[in-house]
Amino acid sequence: MQRKILDIVNIELEKGTATGVSIETPVAPILLILTQKGFIMCGVLDVEGLDTLLPGKMAAAKISGARSFEDLLANEVAASTQKAQEMGVKSGMTGRKALDCLM
Repeated sequence: MQRKILDIVNIELEKGTATGVSIETPVAPILLILTQKGFIMCGVLDVEGLDTLLPGKMAAAKISGARSFEDLLANEVAASTQKAQEMGVKSGMTGRKALDCLM
């Protein structure tokens, strides 16, 4: 039986529906939850790189220690892009609260 490498799911939030994307790798899953205005992602997200390549254009937050969508929603924001900060995302808030800012 083949294992599922890519999984895309709807995630219901207080302010609407987001899209969860999980990519299985040999080491750990790569996870992100995407809204119409931005996204939160697991620890592989390079926040500084996004701000350098697309200054002020990409709203994204990095959530460390996430191995599931539930972790992404419950764990705290470790870093975020300038655009996400302008939308109200702050370090230390949960991923769920960050997504509310990005809806």
